[in-house]
Amino acid sequence: MCIPIEMLAVRTFFRSILNPNHPEQLVHDVILNIVSEFEAKVMEVLIYDLKDDLYLAKMLIQDAEGKEHFIEMESSDAFAVALKAPCHVYVAKKLLELHIQNRLHWYDAYAPNLCEQLQEIDLNSLVKYPEDELSLFIQKAIEAEEFELAEKISKALKKKK
Repeated sequence: MCIPIEMLAVRTFFRSILNPNHPEQLVHDVILNIVSEFEAKVMEVLIYDLKDDLYLAKMLIQDAEGKEHFIEMESSDAFAVALKAPCHVYVAKKLLELHIQNRLHWYDAYAPNLCEQLQEIDLNSLVKYPEDELSLFIQKAIEAEEFELAEKISKALKKKK
């Protein structure tokens, strides 16, 4: 799943990774310093909603007494914290479903001859596609009543697992 992040945020994050002794404290560094100062631990990050094309995120921390707290933050900062903490990033099911629907619209609009193209691809090449794309390919093949192709793609998906 692709979540857009401002280019400035990406550059700043990579600058902090490549030069960890840089004197400038970035937002995610400050967040991690505060968490550390209170002897807390970042447990996970949750991308939970989309509002006006902006992904909303929460960071779950566990304080020194074991209590859990959610802190709202920008998704770009949440990703940076998750990478530096490190911790898992979870995405709400409704966002994944929205992502899949958007991908389906993309396939409908830009790949009308998708089944023809997929029939020419061998099984080993299909295995290189991400699982979510293979699932979409199967759905499109079934919609086009290309059941042999759907079976071929399904084999590629099983081979990945």
